[in-house]
Amino acid sequence: MLPRKRARTSQRAPHTSSSDGNKGPSDQATPKSGQPKSQQTPPSPPNRKRQQTQPAPPNRSEGHVDSPGQSVDKTQSSTAPLRGPGALSSSGVLPPAVEGEIDRLISASLSQNTQKRYRSAIESFTNFCINSYVELNWPPTVEQITEYIAFMSLRQYSHSSVNCHISAISYVNKLNGLLDNTKQFIVRSMLEGLKRLKTNTDTRQPITQSVLLKLLDSLTHVCRSQFEAMLFTAAFSLAYIGLLRISEFTSSNKTTTSGVLKFQDVIIGSNKIRIYLQKSKTDQTGTGTSVDIEISDKNKFCCENIANYIAFRPNTDGPFFVHFDESPLTSFQFNAVLRKAIKFAGLDANLYKSHSFRIGGATSMFRDGTSINNIKSQGRWKSDSYKSYIR
Repeated sequence: MLPRKRARTSQRAPHTSSSDGNKGPSDQATPKSGQPKSQQTPPSPPNRKRQQTQPAPPNRSEGHVDSPGQSVDKTQSSTAPLRGPGALSSSGVLPPAVEGEIDRLISASLSQNTQKRYRSAIESFTNFCINSYVELNWPPTVEQITEYIAFMSLRQYSHSSVNCHISAISYVNKLNGLLDNTKQFIVRSMLEGLKRLKTNTDTRQPITQSVLLKLLDSLTHVCRSQFEAMLFTAAFSLAYIGLLRISEFTSSNKTTTSGVLKFQDVIIGSNKIRIYLQKSKTDQTGTGTSVDIEISDKNKFCCENIANYIAFRPNTDGPFFVHFDESPLTSFQFNAVLRKAIKFAGLDANLYKSHSFRIGGATSMFRDGTSINNIKSQGRWKSDSYKSYIR
């Protein structure tokens, strides 16, 4: 969950009044004797440099930062809610079960990856304010937001990355019922300017069949056992012919396996492989979709790699890709072995990433004369975004 404030009952100062019923000095300011009203000193204009806003109630996480100089507890911030405690409570008193259910439902509205990115963005923004000796009170001022955008631009952040950081700030503001200064015209103009100036060039290269074969040959040298090599050979092969995203067939950690490709979700037939994806980046609600992969002379070796893995896979339910001890294959492990294989094959690890399997699969299908409709169907693309995957 992301930080959410908990409303606290505030105690007002006792009302004081004079004996004749008129307001006392705490309620009404009186001019000095002998000084006409018209000559009273006018109020000072607001400080344009640093507009101070009302601080938000403290986050339930110990890692919450209200002023410069305080450190961020990263172990707390990694799991802390973005909703401040009791943001929806008028009395400030909620039963723990109700408070927990509010957090649970709000947490379910975002994917785990989005929550992780938002928490990281808020932590980065907080550290920026601390390092700039700027007091961070929620909601952040327009000046703080624009300075942060300029800071990220100078650090060569991409437009999509900057936009994610600003979206995280906006999310926290909305979740806590605060003024959302990210919608101000100057902020939107800066984001639009950043988008026009920073044209993103996707440097990731496709893992085509020739590159895939080099990687598969490398696995016997970089994996710890024969079964591990068999596991990653099958994972690389399925990612390539299935145009899969890494989140669709690997677990985020060793304990979270919901939505990951399961053993019963892969069926190998005589002329095709059918896989059932329970959840994906574009299917956060878990509607599920089936993908049919036609077996051809071009991809037959990949299908044989997958069948070979199934024959030696531990006899257990759960995730399709598991180690010999039945623990799930995680995205971290997949990327780590991929980097080793790329390095061993003499390729540039900066150009080949996990998404290169999806890019390479689409590119190979296009080069082999596969129809656009079939490419879009297998890649689950509903728009023309598939074009950016064909290199």
